[in-house]
Amino acid sequence: TDGEARQDIVNYLEAYNNDKEGDQRIFLEQSNISETWIVDGTLSSIKTVLVLIASIALFISISLLAILTYLSVIQRTAEIGILRSIGARRKDIVRVFNAEAFITGLFSGIFGLILTYSLLPVFNSIFEAALRVNQLIVIDAFLALVLLLGNIVLTLLIGLIPSLVASYKDPIDALKSLP
Repeated sequence: TDGEARQDIVNYLEAYNNDKEGDQRIFLEQSNISETWIVDGTLSSIKTVLVLIASIALFISISLLAILTYLSVIQRTAEIGILRSIGARRKDIVRVFNAEAFITGLFSGIFGLILTYSLLPVFNSIFEAALRVNQLIVIDAFLALVLLLGNIVLTLLIGLIPSLVASYKDPIDALKSLP
């Protein structure tokens, strides 16, 4: 599967060949060992860089989503005051903002999957040309579903604090913010 596994097999066969002679020995063809190590090293480097980029992108998207949700709470202070004054409970306010977070997570996840599936052939052809590796990136339906559900859960968790802040706004103070 990789260079290390290949080396383990080579070591095992060399140990087997130590006490054998002639026809009992197993001979190895090792012409592409250096290519395997180069591909393994390149893929490992690419993986490290992609994980770093994905971590930065995730941090930025979490920050922006939290700011966006909080700005939504600030802009809708009057609406929150009206809802609370006509009898909406705190959990109703939380549900409104959680529903928004759910819809945002669902549509952003679907958009991300569409973008990913549309760019997969491009990236796979680049890797195939550069590293002679066929279909390096494969995302099956189960993984896509897990990614979509993870995106929705993450969005709901990010929207939880601003929705709780919105639910604890005093209705009188919120109504004072009407223009």
